[in-house]
Amino acid sequence: MLLINKINFILFFILFFLQETQHYNLLILGLLIILALININLSKIKIPQIFNISLLFYFFYLIRGFFYAYQNPTIDIKFHVFMFVLFLIFFNSKNFNYLKLFFTLNVFVLLIYLLLFFKFIPNFWHEEYFGGFKGRLYGPSITAFIYIAFIYLYEKRKSDKNLVFSFLIALVYILLTTNFMNLIIIIILFGLILVDLKKIFNYKIIFTFLISIFAFILLIQSPFIPELSKKKLKYLSNPLEYPSLKMRVSDLKQAITKEKYTTLELFFGKGFGANTAIYRENNKAKSLSRTLVFQEIDNGFYYLFHRGGFSLLFLFLATSVFFILKIPTFNAKVAFFSILLITNLLSIHIYNYIFYIFIIYFIMSHPKSKRITF
Repeated sequence: MLLINKINFILFFILFFLQETQHYNLLILGLLIILALININLSKIKIPQIFNISLLFYFFYLIRGFFYAYQNPTIDIKFHVFMFVLFLIFFNSKNFNYLKLFFTLNVFVLLIYLLLFFKFIPNFWHEEYFGGFKGRLYGPSITAFIYIAFIYLYEKRKSDKNLVFSFLIALVYILLTTNFMNLIIIIILFGLILVDLKKIFNYKIIFTFLISIFAFILLIQSPFIPELSKKKLKYLSNPLEYPSLKMRVSDLKQAITKEKYTTLELFFGKGFGANTAIYRENNKAKSLSRTLVFQEIDNGFYYLFHRGGFSLLFLFLATSVFFILKIPTFNAKVAFFSILLITNLLSIHIYNYIFYIFIIYFIMSHPKSKRITF
């Protein structure tokens, strides 16, 4: 069992760093197959009922998409397949220390971003070292701390030096990537761990909060933090003025306006594999205006609606309520709701970053999860 856990650790570790890449899908599939062979005994396989129900609904929208003959349907279908397999692997891996895995991943994510920043290693995640505006750095997934914080909240763990250290590490690499969305999420989750209204004036909480604020101020003054991160931080007090958010709202309006849905498509969407074309006008340089074709615009709710109409959107909302009811603590409920809301408003990452399925697995498998009866 100890050897299997070590192999699992290595394979999960590699898999986490591959999920953000664009060119290693066969390698990801190969790792998932190896993990499945190691962890799943077909005679003793554990398959939760919700998994079978999900597959039935999924195949309906998948088959529907095939009728539209999309040119490249696998662009999002592959992520769904990876998630289904990974979910089963999580459910059948025994006595594995996921918290240790995410603590380790968190440290290595920072190390890789620092190596990318100083150009010590080639960038396997993007064609450029600085792929974006004003030094924005692209690299591996930056979600490791989200899983750490969720485990702490779910199990009502108290803040400790490992958590604080992990939070500060996450702040550094998120600021390097200038990712406003994940910055908000980790601040909310970390705050939910610290805040206990009965003990809010505890000197340890106050000290931890002040140290974190002080460290954050030092970080944003650092010359290593991209200018874009510093510029984005001013929008924390007024997120509605955030240019990226305005662009997402504009994209959403344009997508809804341009698409001509029939009554059937309003209810059942256009199936998995659909994409959206958006015209982006550049007022400063007209020659840079162009039409962009997205797997989906950065809005997870529209992603669901486009592929499955109001029926799939309703299923998502209903299952989200189900999971919230299963979560035993109020702060963990708020954390789960925050992750779903913010991630779906500002991206589709929750559908193509395959490790997000860990949160669903954790809720479904944890012994403290509430039993729901209707």
